[in-house]
Amino acid sequence: MTQSKKDLIPYKKTPEFSTSTVPKGLLANHSTAKGVWGQIVVTNSSLVLHYEDDMLETVTVKSGGHAWVEPQQLHRVALEDACTFYVQFHKMPKTEG
Repeated sequence: MTQSKKDLIPYKKTPEFSTSTVPKGLLANHSTAKGVWGQIVVTNSSLVLHYEDDMLETVTVKSGGHAWVEPQQLHRVALEDACTFYVQFHKMPKTEG
């Protein structure tokens, strides 16, 4: 059963990163855990999100915008000058039964 992103529950948020504080692991290919969606929120300048899975898509996210990474989706980011951003992690609500 596919659920909408509107059903996702935020549960963890990273600190705000800049070009000088971004963890090197985010600049290399990595993925979210099983059942975890990542919402990359840009607060200044822009970044380029590279999806490295079957999609092989590149998306530019500008200040005030965001992009989603699905569970276990291989991706990496490249920051433009003066970029700041954070990642909000989400998961589906637990279902009873």
